[in-house]
Amino acid sequence: MMESGSSGNGFDAGQAIDRGRKVGKELINRQVDQRSTQIGQQVSQTAQTIRDVGSDLEKRGQGKYVREIADAVAKYVANVGSYLEGSDPTKLGHDFETLARRQPVLVGAMALVGGFVASRILRVSTTSRPDGFGGGSSATGASTS
Repeated sequence: MMESGSSGNGFDAGQAIDRGRKVGKELINRQVDQRSTQIGQQVSQTAQTIRDVGSDLEKRGQGKYVREIADAVAKYVANVGSYLEGSDPTKLGHDFETLARRQPVLVGAMALVGGFVASRILRVSTTSRPDGFGGGSSATGASTS
């Protein structure tokens, strides 16, 4: 009698599916790890830029408090960057799940703000295209925005 999932020629569909899942999960984990490291590095660079702007503003006479605020914000941003660079995909997923369970309103608000920012970026990018598509006006010259 044959096992279900085996065709008698040594091929087991169940094993193939399990192997495919494992390979897929590894690929996704590798991509998440690479992207989170990249984003972490960019966030860390942003923190340094914030520090530089604070120093420049202090030199221009905007006051010591502006630099101190910029330094505090930069420190927070640098911590986020370090966390993203040093965390593996499993930890990121677990931490996000924990945050979503503890602060669902915060996560919802973050998603709302992220969606709004993405829509603004897309709108600006389509209205500034040189090929005339998405330029905000119809063939009659009337504005469509």
